[in-house]
Amino acid sequence: MIWTDRPYVCTPIGALSLLCAGLHTISWQFDPCVQYQVENDLTRLSKYPEINLLAAASPIVLVRRDNSRRKLLQTSVTLLAAAFCAWRIYDAYK
Repeated sequence: MIWTDRPYVCTPIGALSLLCAGLHTISWQFDPCVQYQVENDLTRLSKYPEINLLAAASPIVLVRRDNSRRKLLQTSVTLLAAAFCAWRIYDAYK
């Protein structure tokens, strides 16, 4: 199995995950554009009657959505990976 008694494999991967998630969180935290996503659902698009007045055959519609659950999930997975790596280091050197 890849997970041996020494944390040589999981520690760098966990540290890289923690670093990338931290940089991602810091970089996008104050950007208001991160909450806008492309709407592809035709039933939701039918709520907007102005879309029929546009000249484009298939317009791209941006909708503002709350992304706090996605941020919470990403942070939880990263902290779980960091905790697992810390446990592996503790377990290997106790």
